[in-house]
Amino acid sequence: MKKNELSLPKPTGLPRILAQCLLAAVLWGIPSSLWAVWIPIPTPYGDHLNAVHFPVSDQVGFVAADAGFMFRTTNGGASWTYIGYAGASLNGIHFINNNTGFAVGNGGLITKITNASGGPTISPATPGSNQLMAVHFPNPALPVNSQIGYAVGGGGNFLRTTDGGANWSELNTTGATVKLYDVFFYNDGNGIHTDDIGYTVGASGTILRTEDGGATWENQGPGGLFSFYSIAMLTDKQAIAVGDGGMIYRTSNGKTWSPVASPTGDDLNAVDFSAGGGIGYAVGGKGTIIQTGDGGSTWSLSPQSGVITKKDLQGLSVVAPGTFAYAVGKGGDTIKLIDGNAAVSLTKQAFDQGGTWIPHGIRLPKGTRIKFMVYLFSDQSATNDVRFVDVLDPAFGYVPGTLRVGTMNTSSFGGVPLTPAEETTLFANATTVVGDAINSTDVAGISGATIEVGLPGNAVLNVGNNRVWALTYEVVLQ
Repeated sequence: MKKNELSLPKPTGLPRILAQCLLAAVLWGIPSSLWAVWIPIPTPYGDHLNAVHFPVSDQVGFVAADAGFMFRTTNGGASWTYIGYAGASLNGIHFINNNTGFAVGNGGLITKITNASGGPTISPATPGSNQLMAVHFPNPALPVNSQIGYAVGGGGNFLRTTDGGANWSELNTTGATVKLYDVFFYNDGNGIHTDDIGYTVGASGTILRTEDGGATWENQGPGGLFSFYSIAMLTDKQAIAVGDGGMIYRTSNGKTWSPVASPTGDDLNAVDFSAGGGIGYAVGGKGTIIQTGDGGSTWSLSPQSGVITKKDLQGLSVVAPGTFAYAVGKGGDTIKLIDGNAAVSLTKQAFDQGGTWIPHGIRLPKGTRIKFMVYLFSDQSATNDVRFVDVLDPAFGYVPGTLRVGTMNTSSFGGVPLTPAEETTLFANATTVVGDAINSTDVAGISGATIEVGLPGNAVLNVGNNRVWALTYEVVLQ
């Protein structure tokens, strides 16, 4: 059975809310309400981006570039400001708050950034000789713990500061000689555990745990020829590590690790979770995005994985409660997760020539004429500048002159998602004819096999509060 896909255009700007949802719907139509949507946002720099961190909210965040440049946003990635040059290629970045943070990189570089909101001060230092890959301050909210931070890198290198980064000590305590890619110390919200229990992961299947702030370590990893690139802790015992070939390992007791079924075979370069929640994401090679809602026990491939970008994603930052996240990668690609449940829901359904709802699983012969409906609703005061693109599969031939649109109040229905009968009512209400051409007069148009809704080629589509908006069109199976 062929598939018809909704794909993502690259936006020219960042509107208030985008309904840019990737929705895979097979011939007979699979209703799909998407609670979260990844969208492309302006890049701070057109070359490789290796790390991103939003320390407090979804508005203020920081990015580190492979070229050594650092950038800051104060409006959720709509625009970026250059902070400065660190002095070497950067691999990791972590901010204590919206003004003070650290970036680490090649040659043992640790750069402290202060007064990021005003005239930033860049203070580079090289307390170690090995390449540094990651830096982490576990509990910056508490003054005493904001002084404690960790960094890891090549040759099993492990560094610690207890004075807010003024001085770093290179501790040869890990017993590892391989490159360590990530470090994470647990934050329980009150400071009890934040300076003692943590993990670092790296090459040769290395997973190291400490319970005394890095004085001693226990190797809990499976070993092997593969690498773990990132780790996230949900509690002082529960953690997730990801790496080569889509590998995912999980511990629930802080002692033993087990592999978890992975939906991808591509490398996973970064993993992160919402604070205090089970919602998490991992990103990696070829634009891979996977997601979990149960603390990492099970994972699924995002519908937008490998579609919103095909370039490797290197860095990830999830903002509590998991409804916003940012990822960066090669070529400067920068994407953002928005809370789709708070904005719009997008659904696709098929009908026969008489306007009767076609249930899931129906198979139809070539030459059959099908009517599709794509509808969305808004549960906010208004959802402005909505846009999406529906790319027809080669098995579907568009019937010229069949584009229709319509809108209804959700109070006409018993709630969303709609029942088959309610979808049939909405389908019958979509009677306003729009031309096939993409133009500034109609909100929808078609070019070749691509149906576009909203800007940039069409008129703007604004969906009012508690309104359902529908697009219908016809195809022939060929």
